[in-house]
Amino acid sequence: MAENIQKAILLDEPAFDEQGAIQPVFTVRRRDGSTTNFDEDRIRIAIEEAFRADRRTPREEATDPFSAREVKQISAEVVQSIRQCCGHSEEIDIEKIQDIVEICLMQHGHYSVARRYIVYREEHAKKREQREDVRSSTASLQASPWAREHFLNACAHGWLPTEHCLQNDRALWHSGSLSSVEQSLIAQSLCFLSGIRELLAENVVLSLYKRVSNAEARRFLLRQGFEQAKHLHAIDYMFESLEIDRSLLPGTHDLKGAAKKYYDFLETCLAPLQADEESCATTDAARSLIHNLFGSYIVAGGIFSNGRTAMLLSLTKKAGLQGMESILASIADDDVAQLDFGVDLINAVKAEHPEAWTPLLQEEMLRRLEATIDCERAYARKCLSGLPSLLSSASLSEYAENFADRQLQKLEMPVRYGTKNPLPWIHKSEITQKDESGLSERQRASTQLW
Repeated sequence: MAENIQKAILLDEPAFDEQGAIQPVFTVRRRDGSTTNFDEDRIRIAIEEAFRADRRTPREEATDPFSAREVKQISAEVVQSIRQCCGHSEEIDIEKIQDIVEICLMQHGHYSVARRYIVYREEHAKKREQREDVRSSTASLQASPWAREHFLNACAHGWLPTEHCLQNDRALWHSGSLSSVEQSLIAQSLCFLSGIRELLAENVVLSLYKRVSNAEARRFLLRQGFEQAKHLHAIDYMFESLEIDRSLLPGTHDLKGAAKKYYDFLETCLAPLQADEESCATTDAARSLIHNLFGSYIVAGGIFSNGRTAMLLSLTKKAGLQGMESILASIADDDVAQLDFGVDLINAVKAEHPEAWTPLLQEEMLRRLEATIDCERAYARKCLSGLPSLLSSASLSEYAENFADRQLQKLEMPVRYGTKNPLPWIHKSEITQKDESGLSERQRASTQLW
C-alpha cells in the first residue's frame, strides 16, 4: 500500500483504489483542446451543485443527509463508468464525462436533478463564451495603438501636488488682499471640483473598467483612476497648505440651488452606466456605452470640470496665487488628456458598431449637451454676477459653448453654438492650445475595443 501511495504521489494523481490497486491515469480534453488531469472532486462538486439547486439549499448550508448519500454514491458510479469507458485510453473528452453524469442521475431516478445539471452545463457554457469574447478582444497587443499612445503620454507627464510650493500662496491668502467673497468662491469651487472627481473616479473604477475589455484602453482607465485620486489629494493639499477655513464653504453666495442642480444632472449622466450589466458587444450595449461615455467624458470630465478649472484659474491668477494656479493647470492638462481618450473611445465604438450611431442617439446626446450648457450658464450667473474678476459669467458661458462645439467636431457632429473662444489667456493648461480639429487616423484604426 505504501508503495502504491508513493507511485500515486509521483504521478501527481490519487490513482489508487481502496484495495491499493493502481488505477489508470488519464487526462481530460477540454473544449478548447487543452488537457488536464482527471479530478474526481470536480465530478462530486458538479453533482452536489445540481442537488443544491434542485433542493434550493443555500451554499453556506450543508446538504441534507439523503442528498449527501446520493451525491457520494452517484459520484462513485460516475467515476467507475468513466474509467470503464476509457479502458486503456489515456484521454477522455469533457462532453463524454458530462453525458455519463446525466445518465447516472437519471438511472437513479433524479430526473429533476439531471435537468438542473443540464442547466448548470449551459450556464457554464455561456460563461466560457463570455470569457472567450474577452480574451479575443484583449489578445492582440496591436489592436489599439491609439490607446497605448494615450497611456504612454499620460505616464510621461506625471506630477505630484507636493512638487508645488504653496508657502507664498498661504501668505497671500491670509494677507487680506482677497475679499471674503473671492475666498469663499475659491473654496466652494475647489469643493465642487472635488465632488466631480469623486463621481468620475467611481465611474471609471466601478463601471467603465468592467465594460471596456481592450488591454491598452484598460491600462489608461487604471491610470485615469489614479489621476482622479491624485486630483482629490491635490485639492486636500491646497486646503491644508493654505489653512483654508472650512466654514467658508457655505459662503456668502447661496450656491445650494445651482450646486444641487449640477449634482443631480451629473448623477443622471452617470447613473445609467452604473446600472448597466456587463454585456457583450451588441448594438444596444454599444449604444448604451456611447451614451454613457458622452456623459462621463464630454459632460462631467469635459464641460463641467473644465468650467470649474477655468473659474479657479481666473481667480487664482487675479489673486497672484501662483502655486495654486500651477496645480490647477496640471489638473487641466490631465483633463485634456482624459477627454481626448474619451473622445477616441467613443469614435472607436462608433467604428466597430456603426449601426449603434443612430440619428436618435445623436439627438439624445445633443439634448444632453444643451442641458449641460444650461446648467453651466446658471452656475456662472449665480457665482460670478457682480464679482470683479478676469472671468465674467458671460465669458464662462461662451467658453463652455465653444468647448462643446469643439467636442462635437471631434465626434463628427455639427457644431451647435458657433461661439468664439473668449478665454485665450488660458494657455498654460493647453485647454485652448491643443489641436482639436478633425479626427486622426488612430481614432479610426481601433478594433475589438470592448
